[in-house]
Amino acid sequence: MRDATFYTYDVFTSEYFGGNPLAIFPCGEWIDDRQKQKIAREFNLSETVFIEPSDLVDVSYKLRIFTPAKELPFAGHPTIGAAIHLARSGLFGDISHGEVRALEVKAGVINVSFEVSDGVISAAKLVAPQPPRFFDDVPEVSFLEKLTGLSSEEIRLNDFRPQYVTCGTDYLLIPVRDLQALKRFWMSGAYYPQAIELAREVGVDLNGLFAFSKVEDKWQARMLWNDMGIAEDPATGSAAVCLAAYLASREQGTSGIFEWSLSQGVEMGRPSSLIIGAQKEDGVVRACSVAGSAVKVSKGEYLCL
Repeated sequence: MRDATFYTYDVFTSEYFGGNPLAIFPCGEWIDDRQKQKIAREFNLSETVFIEPSDLVDVSYKLRIFTPAKELPFAGHPTIGAAIHLARSGLFGDISHGEVRALEVKAGVINVSFEVSDGVISAAKLVAPQPPRFFDDVPEVSFLEKLTGLSSEEIRLNDFRPQYVTCGTDYLLIPVRDLQALKRFWMSGAYYPQAIELAREVGVDLNGLFAFSKVEDKWQARMLWNDMGIAEDPATGSAAVCLAAYLASREQGTSGIFEWSLSQGVEMGRPSSLIIGAQKEDGVVRACSVAGSAVKVSKGEYLCL
């Protein structure tokens, strides 16, 4: 009998109704792609993840990640949520603190390590499937003013400037002057198609705008997109690793391991807590990570499959 069981988790939080909601189908291999997309649209969450067997050596599971509008090559909160579900369900076998498991996504293979406290899986950390790449040919500030509703003075943070970054999924990172500007930040649907075309001209498959600012000793961000079926995302791990790469590239040291606290979803009433990190060697950012927890919220069965 085909298993249509699903679970929902809140990811990048340890509290119910915070973080980023996620739907997980542990037995997704028999659901065809058309149905996967319809299910994701029915849930209408940022992403729905379908877990399938992987054919790769030393990789047990493959993740298919769908927004309400399309499939993604890599996304952070579905990977963290799926990994925690697999670990807590015993499907990864016995796991000790810091132990690593591999997951396949369209962008590559993701290594996930686990935090274990008193025998319980409390959090997971993923390393992005690709090293970061940076693209400097961003749109003119005059266009970004129209796109975001912010002034040229607000689209900056000290010497930080907008930049395209990818660790498997491509984003435009936009530093903003302060928390007030971050709260006002929005995206014009009228200008976003042009933003996509401008990105394509420089080899970027734009997936959204990730604005960030410094709030006391932490970073805070908002993720806006227009072609995913939703307007704003409470927590975006695939963009957060890009931010880690961006910050590490601007660190004065040529080598080191860096880590920052990041909050997202505050303006939506779904506060999310992420720990982002990067490894830098000889002036080059080699790898980026994001970590967080998740709580199981519900369990159900799809009756229409």
